[in-house]
Amino acid sequence: MIVMLNILIVDADVSIRSLLAAHLSLRDNPVVAVANGVEAVLSAKRQIFDLAFVDDEMPNGTDALETAKELKQINPAATVVILNGGIHSDRPPEAVIKEFEVIGKPFALVDIENIVIGEEKKRAASAIDPLCHLAKLF
Repeated sequence: MIVMLNILIVDADVSIRSLLAAHLSLRDNPVVAVANGVEAVLSAKRQIFDLAFVDDEMPNGTDALETAKELKQINPAATVVILNGGIHSDRPPEAVIKEFEVIGKPFALVDIENIVIGEEKKRAASAIDPLCHLAKLF
């Protein structure tokens, strides 16, 4: 079963944002890329995202952890991954790691792709499970 994910990329660095968007689009998943947390939350209110990659270094006082929490509040089923250069906040990294998946920087594109593939498999399995249950009834 082919599963398409709606993916959100939140990164102030236009080169990283563009690279991730272009790479993830190759898997035919719709990708929206924004520069900050405010744009991310607005986008998530307009469209359902299955997977979000949120950079922890955002300008203008935008807090990556708060953005991640808001995205989960909008869609609790979404997977939010924080792209971490060291968690630049006064919160301990353990608090972030318990709530969200974290990938350290620098990261390889294969690390990002492995997360996407894992999400696709997880969603495909959850879509098949109810069908298997129904098949057992007959």
